[in-house]
Amino acid sequence: MTSEKKRVLITVKTYPHPSKKMKETVCTAGITDDGQWIRLYPIPYRYLAEPTSFHIFDWIDVMATKRPPQKDRRPESYAVDCSSIRKVRYLDSKKDALERYEYIRKKEKDSLETVLDEHEKMGTSLSAIRPKKMIGLEIEADAPDWTEEQKTQLNQISFLDGETNPKPLRKVPYKIYCRFECNNPSCKGHRMLLTSWEYNWTFLKLLDEYNQNEKAALEELNKRWMNNFSNTRLGYLIFGTVHAMERFHTFIVIGHCSFKKIDVDRGKQMCLF
Repeated sequence: MTSEKKRVLITVKTYPHPSKKMKETVCTAGITDDGQWIRLYPIPYRYLAEPTSFHIFDWIDVMATKRPPQKDRRPESYAVDCSSIRKVRYLDSKKDALERYEYIRKKEKDSLETVLDEHEKMGTSLSAIRPKKMIGLEIEADAPDWTEEQKTQLNQISFLDGETNPKPLRKVPYKIYCRFECNNPSCKGHRMLLTSWEYNWTFLKLLDEYNQNEKAALEELNKRWMNNFSNTRLGYLIFGTVHAMERFHTFIVIGHCSFKKIDVDRGKQMCLF
């Protein structure tokens, strides 16, 4: 398949996971400059050095190739030439709040039920909603360390070695779940796995800070999470399906976006002049 240049507003980075071919990878997603969801996978993000590294709400240019359906059935998925990644500009959380917000708002669906319905009909595997009510985060104990196979993958020599020297990838010993209600009148609530890099890494740091007291760490994590969906903010959940063929229809929460209403309103006012 032919490679093509894509301009992408990065909106999602999931927590890194061991990889057979690339030591570790991050599922990255965003919105193209023509308003389409796109998944850039796999990206060994922690091994990217300047000028190829990037952050959430960076506009980047990248050479990408549509992934063949026998490797990835999800229509938004593209393979990436990591050496081609170049940052274009960063959207500031305050002065560029309206631009950030508008790109997400235009992709918003009214409910998770609508997201699932469109997936069944068209195979779409990325979407976003504003939940009607955010209930909070929960945790479940998970394996405390990587498997031996995963450790082997993380220790393999990579062509990216030497570009950066990240610390060994820590295993999050818990699964984090998000509970919320959406705007469908028949919604009875949802509980979905949360894989965003930001909140999984934050939980690890909080566990360290609170001497592995999971209750105290979760309480602080919840406080920060709930702030994203307060009355003063416009909070969104971003969903994606997993790669595994046997779980193709499984959606998880891969990220979130939250905008201060006052910053969005200020941006709208400036557009009037």
